[in-house]
Amino acid sequence: MQLYVITALVFVHFVLAAALLFRVLHTDYLVLKNYHAPLGRDLFDYIAETRKFVWPGLAGLVASGVLLVINGVATVPEYMNNPKLWVKFLCVAALAANGWWVHRLSRRITPATVPAQLPCALSIQLSIAGAVNSASWLFICWLGIARSWNKVVLFEDVLAHYGLVLLLAVCLSMAVNIRFTQDQNRRQPHKTPVNNPPIQNASAQHSEPPRR
Repeated sequence: MQLYVITALVFVHFVLAAALLFRVLHTDYLVLKNYHAPLGRDLFDYIAETRKFVWPGLAGLVASGVLLVINGVATVPEYMNNPKLWVKFLCVAALAANGWWVHRLSRRITPATVPAQLPCALSIQLSIAGAVNSASWLFICWLGIARSWNKVVLFEDVLAHYGLVLLLAVCLSMAVNIRFTQDQNRRQPHKTPVNNPPIQNASAQHSEPPRR
């Protein structure tokens, strides 16, 4: 009976991770697809629903993970001597902190917001936060299937892999943001100053004698 319970728990754990990863990546795709246009009410509501979906999902992922860890410690005394497991804990902590940051930044976003026209500071922060979010979810899912890394790859090496994934994600996100912002600037029409004709003095106009 215990075997079936643990198998079901592992299944729920992986399904939650896959569902959360899909939702996050799909939201990122929709934002990039509409980067040059106002978000609109539908996309804005979808982003809000994603935030509401991610927090309970992350809580469920943590809860199922804790139960799996408890079972692992009870059955295998050396279960916690796994560097990959500790890096996974760090990834979850990074996701929680990054989620709080995204929540604060999202207060400045409205349905009328055009992502490519955001202020530079806010645009950079959102790009970094989005990169950290997607990269952390991807790396957590990777660690979940990287069974061959268990008790083989050192903690420093696993952490270095995570840092490299974060760095690549941030660089890619910033490059995309810069490119889209430049495209948006090119699309905007440049206003040329209009030279108004000089206005003649009214008294001078009336002083001229009428021509016959």
